[in-house]
Amino acid sequence: LFSLRIVRIAGHELLACCTHILWNPKRGLVKLWQIDCLLRHVAQARDRTGAAVLLMGDFNCVPHSLLYRFLCGQNVCTPEATEGTWDGMYGSQRSYSPQRPKGGSHGLVELAAPPLTKLLRSAYAQIGEPPCTTSHRGFTGTVDYVWFEASRFKLAGMLPVLSAQKIQSLRGLPTSDQPSDHIPIGCELIWTCEQMADGQAPDAGSLRGQPS
Repeated sequence: LFSLRIVRIAGHELLACCTHILWNPKRGLVKLWQIDCLLRHVAQARDRTGAAVLLMGDFNCVPHSLLYRFLCGQNVCTPEATEGTWDGMYGSQRSYSPQRPKGGSHGLVELAAPPLTKLLRSAYAQIGEPPCTTSHRGFTGTVDYVWFEASRFKLAGMLPVLSAQKIQSLRGLPTSDQPSDHIPIGCELIWTCEQMADGQAPDAGSLRGQPS
């Protein structure tokens, strides 16, 4: 589900976490549970160590989907029967039609977003999430993100990404030039002045976050 490490960079503690959320679009409830558990484990480690948070990986949900909004701090209150649409990945594509198994629960799912979500910011969100980070199984879109603790870092730059048109022209991934079914994303972060223990300017305390 995730790998979490505490590392020391430029004299400061960094809590770096990389995750891969379940792909299966039919299992929205499992994906929601995984994201909630991830955020709560990261929050516990942050509270215990005081380290600044950097969270990245393949979240298998598109921007503005229910799961993405949960990551942004929005509470969930929705019928469980709609879980096949929560990741937003195939909602407008005829090639996939979410179906629930017979006899399952059709109750209302209510879940409050963990407080940590209020502290995190997506690196690309201020200019718009990338148009595409993967193309496979008939799906082309964005599912990979870098989230950082906004009060502890200043965003200094982002890695340019391929356009959706370019990726579609490749007729899917991987290719000889793009050896993964995901394209790399990344950002450069600088410790904020509040984070600098020695009172010096944070120009020597930059770091780069890039999920593989």
